[in-house]
Amino acid sequence: MLFLLIAIVFTKEDQSIRISQSCATNLTGYFWNEQQCIKCKQPSCKCSSSQGCDSCLNQYYYDSINQSCTPCPKGCIKCCKSPELTQYICTLCIDGYIMINGVCLKVEACTQISIHGRCQKCFDKHFLQETCQACPTGCSACDSKYYCTVCEDGYYMTINQQSVSCLTCNILENQDGCKSCVFNKEQLVCLECLDTYYFDQENYLCLKCPSGCFTCQDPNQLPQICYTCLPGYLLSDDDSYCENCQEQIPNCMKCTTNERSRNFQCIDCNNGYYLTTDSKSCEPCNNGSNNFRRCNSEILPTQCNVGYLLFKESNTYTCIKNIYNCYTIDNTQGQCHDCNFGFNLVFDSALQMNICKNCTQNIQKCITCDVDNDKQLICKECNDGYFGNQCVLCTSNCQKCLNESQCQTCIPGYYLDDLQQCQSCEVSFCLECGGLKECIKCEIGYGLFDTICKPCLTGCENCDGDLDKCNICRDKYYLTTTDNNCKRYKENCLATNVNGYCYLCETQISFDESRNLFYDEGEETPIFDEQSDSQFFISNNGYCLKCNDYITGSFNCPQICKVDEDFAQYLLPIILILLIFQ
Repeated sequence: MLFLLIAIVFTKEDQSIRISQSCATNLTGYFWNEQQCIKCKQPSCKCSSSQGCDSCLNQYYYDSINQSCTPCPKGCIKCCKSPELTQYICTLCIDGYIMINGVCLKVEACTQISIHGRCQKCFDKHFLQETCQACPTGCSACDSKYYCTVCEDGYYMTINQQSVSCLTCNILENQDGCKSCVFNKEQLVCLECLDTYYFDQENYLCLKCPSGCFTCQDPNQLPQICYTCLPGYLLSDDDSYCENCQEQIPNCMKCTTNERSRNFQCIDCNNGYYLTTDSKSCEPCNNGSNNFRRCNSEILPTQCNVGYLLFKESNTYTCIKNIYNCYTIDNTQGQCHDCNFGFNLVFDSALQMNICKNCTQNIQKCITCDVDNDKQLICKECNDGYFGNQCVLCTSNCQKCLNESQCQTCIPGYYLDDLQQCQSCEVSFCLECGGLKECIKCEIGYGLFDTICKPCLTGCENCDGDLDKCNICRDKYYLTTTDNNCKRYKENCLATNVNGYCYLCETQISFDESRNLFYDEGEETPIFDEQSDSQFFISNNGYCLKCNDYITGSFNCPQICKVDEDFAQYLLPIILILLIFQ
């Protein structure tokens, strides 16, 4: 049993690695279908098909029922859903936020915060004065904006009657390498240089080391200039300068360095190049031609450029241009096997092969398409006012029809006469009528009174028979039991009982969904920035009160929610393993 569980875990891990390498490192919002990268249902999810999300990016809640991703509240890395249905509760906060009662509160340079949301201690280079405020320039510690206690490297302390401040050691233009300095005979003298700088003893200046050097000496004191190198650099063979990976291994995207052997080793190459077996060079895929995006050798692509499909034939892989919006193809001519979302597989007689056509582009006014027995595109459902496989226009004022002359239903405000033609009811605000001036049903907000539509009271959707009493209320209104009128929900309320007692309150989360749709290896995952503070409201004596009030420091949000499915999925194998060893 234990081996089976471990095998399952490794299989899933290998699969996820294979998919991420097929599309792009750390890529989300896409999945690999063996021939190309396909968009997921949402850019914020990770998926293995276009049907829905398997899991979500951080800062998103995974809805397993709808297989979709919903933004967590501001500041959350992980969140879960509470029994109150609308409430999202944070279980883990991002850096710069602190958890209080299921809400992530922005600390604003604060390292310690009270249960009421008040700051008690600040980050370095800040002082506490109700809130955390930055120290003056050059101070690494201060008691106020006028009193520095410790200066940063590159600054010296000066005292006057009103303040203690830190002034820069680097007063000369283009001189910024001095770490510590003193006044000597009313002249500023540098004593020590910052890293990556060396001391010019003749001029008492700190000058920049050559590129890549961490420590170095005056270039005039040859032969050696650099002593040690920055990360990612190694000393050259003659110990005179520091080389980086890209200089030694062109087109290398990621590499490691071995200080002892002074050796560069490439881990991964840029797109269009493959890593040689000795990991010491990146060679072009097929000499840079044929639209190979990723490859394992000169002739073995693992992924094609965008707009091309990876196709295998007789143990040979090639990149075929995706001309016809195929999901996958069957041959090197680009014949479609199945289609991308929104396209249908049809037979093109001129090309003598299967291609994909878009429904709405090829049949105007069509909602959904299908193919007939001859593999030709036909419409299954047309917009109102159109009919048939090619969506032909119905007669005037007709909503649904069998053909150009036979109407089945009319648009609101019209009725069907004996000749299956639509005639005006001639009744204002009428939705459905049986004949001339014979209204049967009125538009929303109007009531039927002697075959005429008259306006209902505010908030009422239907008041047939009695204009002073409502039958159905509009959204955000509830029907009173005393006088059958509609009263508006209390502010921020989503649902009430018959007495107007609010038992369900709303949640307001606003996120910026903009992002790159297809980003490449080496690029960071796009950030989903908050537009504003997330606001949560909780029912209290029938009113919706803010559970997270950043101004007053009151945080009374619900702290209990169902188990995070994502967490439970990984927890189950661990529990089983523990049971085996009991």
